[in-house]
Amino acid sequence: MTEIVVEGELAGLAADHPAVLGLRAELLGDLKALRGVMVTERDGASDADHKGVLTDLMIGLTSAGSLTAFVQFARVWLGRDQRRSLTVRITEGNSTPKVIRIEGEKIATDTLTEALRAASAHEATDVEESSDQEA
Repeated sequence: MTEIVVEGELAGLAADHPAVLGLRAELLGDLKALRGVMVTERDGASDADHKGVLTDLMIGLTSAGSLTAFVQFARVWLGRDQRRSLTVRITEGNSTPKVIRIEGEKIATDTLTEALRAASAHEATDVEESSDQEA
């Protein structure tokens, strides 16, 4: 089973900062509105970078077009504020999670789609600004 966890961040702010908590609530609402994307909240374990217990936003891409919908969503969501970034953790069964960090203003659709599809083959991938015909 594939598990996909999405985390929204604001540069320079701690995960428990009120602006980041508001951002996570916005992210949750926006993800729930996506057609073909199932969203589940799960209590996540805290780590050295975060205080307390955080809620993981787990998504399921339930249709053929849901990956495309998520990629388009990520481009628009990140474009609302240059300080935003998304971290996507993909875990296949009991394997080590693959991490994709997405940041920038003009994310190339093809690059992001390819990175998400290839996540099972790479340890970590950074997707930064890159233009494509859709930008």
